[in-house]
Amino acid sequence: MEECRVLFAKDCLEFELNNEDEQALKYFIQNNSSNNSFFSFKQEKSREDDISLAEYDYRQGKWYAGRYVGNARFNYNNIQYELVIQPRFGNVIFFKIIEEIFNIKAVNNQSGISKNNDSEILMKKLISMIWLKKLSKANKHGLPRKTVKKQHKGYSARGRISVSKSAIPYYTEGKVVSQSYEKECDYIISRIILEAYNKLNKYYSLSSLNLPQNIKDIVHEIQSMPSNRKSVTLNEYKSIKYKSIYQSYKEIVDFSWLIIRSSDINTNNKNHKNGMGFFLDMAEIWEIYIKTILEKNFKNEGWKISSDEIEVYKDTFFKRKIIPDIIMKKEENILVLDAKYKKMMFRKIDLDRSDFFQIHTYMSYYLSKINLLGGGLIYPFAGEIRDNSSSNLFGDSNCNTSFFVDGINIEDSNTFEEAKNEFIRRIAMKLN
Repeated sequence: MEECRVLFAKDCLEFELNNEDEQALKYFIQNNSSNNSFFSFKQEKSREDDISLAEYDYRQGKWYAGRYVGNARFNYNNIQYELVIQPRFGNVIFFKIIEEIFNIKAVNNQSGISKNNDSEILMKKLISMIWLKKLSKANKHGLPRKTVKKQHKGYSARGRISVSKSAIPYYTEGKVVSQSYEKECDYIISRIILEAYNKLNKYYSLSSLNLPQNIKDIVHEIQSMPSNRKSVTLNEYKSIKYKSIYQSYKEIVDFSWLIIRSSDINTNNKNHKNGMGFFLDMAEIWEIYIKTILEKNFKNEGWKISSDEIEVYKDTFFKRKIIPDIIMKKEENILVLDAKYKKMMFRKIDLDRSDFFQIHTYMSYYLSKINLLGGGLIYPFAGEIRDNSSSNLFGDSNCNTSFFVDGINIEDSNTFEEAKNEFIRRIAMKLN
């Protein structure tokens, strides 16, 4: 059996490599990154989003994993390598986060996660489960249908007869041409759902799941439709219009499009030598998770949780957009948060300079426009919280707007739920 060397790290942490393995990783980063499937739960990703699986720290002379988790296989000097990057807080907490975001049950128990060492299979299965849940949720009135104009030629009319078009056929064949309006499944939406279904079956372990009957019915209906077997184009996807009764389908169609657009991969093939792999953006997942738990806990109290996109310096060549991750707003009160998926132990070196000034830029913008209660950076952290909050912005006693660094302790999966609840309680105190 051909040897396969594993290059392993947890996200945002260092690799332990010998010289030969270091050269292999360097080769992979330089030559194969574009072949990987970077799966995103967002429709739009910022140009500034950094897709880097690993970076070299010249000061420490070490390679560090980026914020993505997943697997990739590649060949270097006739040796098979597997790059494995796992969540630094472990698969148990990772799946708890995913279950919270999408309101699903990914596995039956924690031991089921712990014993399954192939996190790649678990993550792909997870994508399929999320897709199934979204499709089941959308399927309230059957597949979206639209009215189309049909033309018929025959001995009897269907709908309104077209006199001008019937003149010759009636004289030569005794037939009339008529036009009618009929309802039929939206072809583009149906094709997108079917393409996603086929891809999930092939690459994402969908075939291992028990499909609900309503999903089977949808797939069977789409498969029975006439098809030219051409893939849906980007322009066709963008042209989709949803009637109010079918608005629930937008989410599953958008999610299906993300699945279709991700690279075609088959990492179950151990002999694959093209560096193809599958990766999830943990920074994106962390941001969605923080939004989700804030909305679940504060929505009923009147707080609206959203993102914001503000263009500043309009009509100038240096105009820019500032995009805070999370805005909590109730009446004239607002709290600004930025979710950061970086190492945090409440040491000075843990707080990135650009993150510090970025959140203060957001806060300064809102300060003069609304009652800004405070702003903060939210991390998955280890250790104890200490000296993490200032009651006054910039330490100015004349300003009652607070600034803080907070988050959820991710050291122990057994205490993760309590750590989450403690975070919610601390945020509640900022809102009072």
